[in-house]
Amino acid sequence: LIHDIGKLAVFMTRPEEYLKIQDQKDASGYLSTRKIELKQLGIDHCEIGFQLLTRWMFPEQLIEVVAFHHHPEKCTNSVLYTTIIQISDLLSILVVNEEEQDAELYPQFTTLLPGGKILWQEQKLSINEEKLQEWRLALLASIEKDSAILNIFTS
Repeated sequence: LIHDIGKLAVFMTRPEEYLKIQDQKDASGYLSTRKIELKQLGIDHCEIGFQLLTRWMFPEQLIEVVAFHHHPEKCTNSVLYTTIIQISDLLSILVVNEEEQDAELYPQFTTLLPGGKILWQEQKLSINEEKLQEWRLALLASIEKDSAILNIFTS
């Protein structure tokens, strides 16, 4: 997804450092990746993506989503879209993490995104366990359906 284009840029230009960052992150990866990037590189993937998309003259809405997808509350114009990307990002991380497959999602969301509840209410998003599980199942079905195509690219 385009929101993590900064990670791709780091991987393409500094693969060894990128792999070191991946080895150091916590189980979910959600909380620690940016901190490790800042420590190792002096910049995080959000800022790198922001700079790339600005240079490439992408639409302002996409630039904001890339820049603020870990902190949509700091976004000035595209808070709703950035919040949706943040939710999607975390959901995909939790779905891929095999240890968390059977765990309830809502408690993890509220732990990993402490300001999430307020932000979701402000954006009129009704996020609850039932909705997250529905999205989880849809994502798993999509992964299964598209796995043949993905295997072409990864083999």
